[in-house]
Amino acid sequence: MPSKSDKIVVVFHADGCHHCHEYLPRFRRVAVRYRPFIAIKSVKLTNANAKLLDQYKIDAFPTTCILSADEKVLKRAVGALDEKQIAALFEKACG
Repeated sequence: MPSKSDKIVVVFHADGCHHCHEYLPRFRRVAVRYRPFIAIKSVKLTNANAKLLDQYKIDAFPTTCILSADEKVLKRAVGALDEKQIAALFEKACG
């Protein structure tokens, strides 16, 4: 693995989203392996942070993004990815 990346992996999710409830535990299982190498965030949609939907162009849940250090979206994956797809996303973010 490389040294600490300046990228951030963020998963956007919402309460009441069946796919999110299935996805988040899977995402966390994979994320724990990458935590030493990359910043990881989980953002639950609330009224207080609804502006993030526009900022990151989130129109479906769950959505997982790789962000640059200045928070520009470098890669976006929509839907409940499987563990192999999640790991590939983290590998891309660490590379």
